[in-house]
Amino acid sequence: MKEVNNTILLVILLAITLVMSCSNNLNNPEECREKDIPILNCEAKDIPILACKEKDVPALRSIALNAEIPLNKLMIYDSAEFFYNFHKDYGVAKVEIFLNNNTDIVALRVRDTRFNNLKLLSTLTELERIDLSNNKISKIEGLDNLHKLENLDLSDNEIAELNGIKNLNTLKALYIKENNITKLDNLKNLHSLENLYLASNKISGLVNFRGLNKLKVLSLSNNKIDVIDLSGLKNLRVIRARYNNISEIRNIKTLSKLASLDIYGNPIYDIEGIENLKKLKFVYIGGNIGSYYRGDRHYFDNNNRDKADLFIEKFKKMKAEVITAPDVMVFLDKDDFK
Repeated sequence: MKEVNNTILLVILLAITLVMSCSNNLNNPEECREKDIPILNCEAKDIPILACKEKDVPALRSIALNAEIPLNKLMIYDSAEFFYNFHKDYGVAKVEIFLNNNTDIVALRVRDTRFNNLKLLSTLTELERIDLSNNKISKIEGLDNLHKLENLDLSDNEIAELNGIKNLNTLKALYIKENNITKLDNLKNLHSLENLYLASNKISGLVNFRGLNKLKVLSLSNNKIDVIDLSGLKNLRVIRARYNNISEIRNIKTLSKLASLDIYGNPIYDIEGIENLKKLKFVYIGGNIGSYYRGDRHYFDNNNRDKADLFIEKFKKMKAEVITAPDVMVFLDKDDFK
């Protein structure tokens, strides 16, 4: 019996050693993944002595408290590259912190929580990537000190105004879909912006994007937009604007790099200058191009069916692929974005 007890004790000690080894070895995440052990399960007392810098601990404590997440549920990774790929397969935490080689916090993900105070991020000045999707944020503020920020995801929150972003001139990607935005203010100074996602908001009337000269992807689907003015967007490759009330698209002829145009479900029957777009490869319009989306209902305009057919023929003559099934998605090659 004594030998059995010793064996059990030995097994327990080995298990504890294994967990401690993985928890403190941030340079070997593969070993921890294979053994199904979190890379770092960061308790409050452990934060200063582990990978993160002590000066960042107060901000992490405040963020966890605001998100109503216990500190022992925070996950810290030693590579910012995991921000995009690692969590998809292995990440289970709602708050994830990503470090660079100097142990600076360069990426942060807080998702599916009650987090609502962006000011708590103001001291994390090395941040380059932030994902705050599906929280309770109603106001954009406290980001002026983040002079290295390139990627900001505020999707699925409660934001009504685009305030607090006009000074983010390093920003390359802004995801702010599924909010309550009605007007496109404070965007003109985002001169580095390449990707802008505004789908599923409450934007209406005429919209323009002056100042966003580097923009490559523009997503506006599921709004109430009537007219789009594309002045100055000479680098635009992708437009996604299905399910609006769009009847006019202005200044498209200068978009010589445009490769994909999605105007499915809009009452539009022609676009002036569209024939100049020699690189246009895919057009989403469908057989019901004479339609529009209002509120929660989709309406069909059969009175302009002939105009719609002529519009489709124009794209075919341009040798663009006309995609009529709304669920079919064709992705561009990397070369289309050069």
